[in-house]
Amino acid sequence: MILLVDDTPENLISLKNVLEKHGFEVDTANSGEEALKKVLKNSYVLIILDVQMPEMDGFEVAEVISGYSKAKETAIIFLSAANTEFRFIAKGYSSGGLDYITKPVDINILLLKIKTFYRIYEQSRKLNEMQSILLEEIEFRKEAEKKKDEFISIASHELKTPLTSVKGYIQLLERGLNKGDINLVKSHLAKAHVQLEKLNGLIADLLDISKIESGKLKFNKQYFDFDQLLNGIIEVIQQSNPGFNIVKNGLANTKIFGDEMRIEQVIVNFLTNAIKYLQEPKRL
Repeated sequence: MILLVDDTPENLISLKNVLEKHGFEVDTANSGEEALKKVLKNSYVLIILDVQMPEMDGFEVAEVISGYSKAKETAIIFLSAANTEFRFIAKGYSSGGLDYITKPVDINILLLKIKTFYRIYEQSRKLNEMQSILLEEIEFRKEAEKKKDEFISIASHELKTPLTSVKGYIQLLERGLNKGDINLVKSHLAKAHVQLEKLNGLIADLLDISKIESGKLKFNKQYFDFDQLLNGIIEVIQQSNPGFNIVKNGLANTKIFGDEMRIEQVIVNFLTNAIKYLQEPKRL
């Protein structure tokens, strides 16, 4: 939309009619004060501003408008019949105007200038939109990368639990083989198989792109025997750390509804950290 500012009604009416005939949307103000009020309320592509006006001349109006963040993309064209000297033209540009046209106005030239400003405005608007979209995409890449890093950190930490367990059961299998105890070998082999299945599930989670993007691992909740879980953990940790005596006091004697693998992770981390930060072998 174009804002015409002139204290002479005849000038406003004639120029408004011409511009509207050429398809432009036009608003008018008959003083600098009215123009400033309208600029605060509305958005304009172009302001055509008369220089000679009472109370506030066009230069003063332009200087105030240039301080409005709302009008930072708005172009200003000065029109003047009297102030045609170079010093006035220079002042117009220094006041924030992009063009200075003297009267009488060649309407064809004015229309060409207006169309040019509209084209520049549209190009600038599209560029700003593209920039905004690009910045949003960059922020989305950064957020996705952050979630991916968090996910990989969590997954790599959790992979240690089944790997530690498999390692422990392999050591126990070697002992069973050396003793020739087939039943013990079968028992440890079955437990190692369970841990390998857990490891397989974690790797599947790690390869799931949707989980990487969300930064989350799923929970698999079901009922499980807590004493059986704890006995298996102690067996593996004890085997990997023969210098420590891990003792379980009492029985839970109950089934728990939850993610067995995640709970196992917590307990293993607790015990391995306790062993890691003890200065000498002790009873746990």
